[in-house]
Amino acid sequence: MSDDGIGKEQMAHAEDRLLHGLIEEAKRGDSNIAANLLWQFYWHVECGEPVPPHVLKYLAECFRGMLDDGIPAAEALHLDGSAPRPKPLDKKQRDKAIAQMVLMRANNDHHQGALERAKAWVEKETGFTPLLIETAYEQYRDELVAFHEEYGGWPIITRKPKKQEDPTAGS
Repeated sequence: MSDDGIGKEQMAHAEDRLLHGLIEEAKRGDSNIAANLLWQFYWHVECGEPVPPHVLKYLAECFRGMLDDGIPAAEALHLDGSAPRPKPLDKKQRDKAIAQMVLMRANNDHHQGALERAKAWVEKETGFTPLLIETAYEQYRDELVAFHEEYGGWPIITRKPKKQEDPTAGS
């Protein structure tokens, strides 16, 4: 049991409820959440992590709609909704997401140099500088590794961190 009194079973149950809620929001037309679910699927497959069963079931339903019912892909995947855009990740969320990307990628590469390859992959995927990636990794590595060891999985990151355009740049 963790210091905050939440055990693996309770954490798994909470994660299931969260994913179920995200899937319901995607089905109601939130195209950003639908895109996040696709991104999460990609993230897990790319990093060699098991895909959460709720995400697999959701995607299977989407694919059935495309294949059996002839529904256009964007509609079947719930990507054509008009829900509001999510707020950008704050710096802490962004840095944790970057650190987790590095850890997930390196965790499934059992060859020498895995960590450096993982950081290079994150740089390519996000466009962030090696210094920012290294700083984020160093800051959140221990916290994320402790979470992974205690709960047997990684925290859910619903969106890939992207470089935000600075609205004051070029003024």
